[in-house]
Amino acid sequence: MFSFKKLLKKGPDHPMGNIQDAKKLLLDLPLGSSLKALEEVSFWLDSVRNTDGYNPVEQFEILKLLDETAQPLQLELSQQYLDLSRMQKTQENRLWMALFEFWKHLAAAYEHCISLYEGNGEDALLIEKHLPLMVIRTMRAYAEQNKLLYIRYRPIDEKIWAGLSKLYFFAESNALFHGLLVPYQHESGPTTAFKELLRAVMLSVSTPDKLLPVQIHLADKVIMNLINSFSMSGQPEVNSMFYMDISAHTAPARLIKGTPIHAVMLFFSSNEAAQNMKIFVDQIDAGVIPQSLDFASEFKKDDLQEVFHILEQCWSPTPPQRKTARSKVVTRLNVVHGFKEIRRKIAISTQGTTKRIDDDKDVLYQERVDLKLYGFVTDKTKQMRIAATALENATVKEEGNTESWVTVNISECGFGAVIPSIGEDWVKIGLLIALKPEDGKEWVVGTVRRLSRDSDHKIHVGIQVLGHNPASIRMQPSINNVSVWEKVTDVVVSTHIDAIFMGANNKCVDESTLLMEPQSFVGENCFEMINQEETCRIALNKLLEEGQDYQRISYREIAS
Repeated sequence: MFSFKKLLKKGPDHPMGNIQDAKKLLLDLPLGSSLKALEEVSFWLDSVRNTDGYNPVEQFEILKLLDETAQPLQLELSQQYLDLSRMQKTQENRLWMALFEFWKHLAAAYEHCISLYEGNGEDALLIEKHLPLMVIRTMRAYAEQNKLLYIRYRPIDEKIWAGLSKLYFFAESNALFHGLLVPYQHESGPTTAFKELLRAVMLSVSTPDKLLPVQIHLADKVIMNLINSFSMSGQPEVNSMFYMDISAHTAPARLIKGTPIHAVMLFFSSNEAAQNMKIFVDQIDAGVIPQSLDFASEFKKDDLQEVFHILEQCWSPTPPQRKTARSKVVTRLNVVHGFKEIRRKIAISTQGTTKRIDDDKDVLYQERVDLKLYGFVTDKTKQMRIAATALENATVKEEGNTESWVTVNISECGFGAVIPSIGEDWVKIGLLIALKPEDGKEWVVGTVRRLSRDSDHKIHVGIQVLGHNPASIRMQPSINNVSVWEKVTDVVVSTHIDAIFMGANNKCVDESTLLMEPQSFVGENCFEMINQEETCRIALNKLLEEGQDYQRISYREIAS
């Protein structure tokens, strides 16, 4: 029917005033830079959303077009972000910000369209058929924001959980919670608003602060693969393990005895998923990649193994427990990182400067060879000794690479600490560090297991102690079961291997281990090990753990 009201209604004063104009402008996106293109799409999302005068359906169609144009861009950049672990800080920040801003503006754009429907305006019914897609894509946008925050170990944003809670209420009240549809063309299967909420909840409770960025991505894919193994209810049930208070706008948490229960809460069970994870753990520990995880080939076996174990623990009815209780202790720690620097610090503290005769890898061995062959130490070897001692005397005074952290709790097996923002550039999950009280003499070696930031932008770390009474040692391959210290007929022998001996502790570590540089473990090789003046013959057993600059290896002593 002809309407003067519609005839006189002004359109939007915007370059993307209609879908045809939007398509033309999108042809001008930078072809050679996905990053710049995604940044432009984010700009248009925000601009179109904040412009009045649109017909609600056409505004939705333009926002939907922008979203779908951006999907291949964000997929490419997300993979690029995970792959380029050594990118420059400015590049990393810009890439992360482009992805986060896109999902943030996308969620706001679809929420704007949903608000038009809730306003019950004259055009509200025109966009009703698009509501299922809007809800699912908005939930996805919120979940992706959370994931990016986890990847950067940023504090939880209550606005995201507030948005997800609001969407849950809207979807439930409009019978949209279980409607199946495929949200994007590049996805193979359908999803529901229910599954999208489950995905966000389960990733939140899967300790992302213990995972590397690529492991967070892997955990997310595992959750999506097992999404039908999780359940949700409005009342606590026997198998309920987690809850979400949708009135408080807070992240989900483990359900424990004494948790206040009220009507506006959701409860989640991962019992079936934990059983499935147990199967995956058994398979990966046996060297078999689970066939049902078609994406597993995209990840390293070590990442698969670690993530599977962590997810099984997180989703089990009994949460992971600390081996020893932690006490609140506030004190300052000197901290160094990197295998070589840690070994040097331990050597200084255990031997003292006057006994640091082996700082150069070849000096000690060369002196022994000289004594065996000639009966004295040659002038050339003496010069090597002088140079090594001078270097040590200079570096003992150098503390520029030592940071000061503040502990918040301490146990026999670990530390909790707050670190300065300067450490943000190098502190990573799995990083090898050594710690020593400012007034102490002995270093403790551990690795960063948890990393997070609070709302005040303070960086919190959880550190697991890898062993006790560390000692700097040297090793040589054992040749035909003959001590390399005695076999002087073969003067040219491979250089010494630096290692750190880590003593056992019944409460935390049940066996003594060795820390060695990457690629040191190549099978059950035999070595002659020297710790100051003591020697013994050992065989390497098993690679227990591998970090960015170290391997942790078990060993056994063998008869001489």
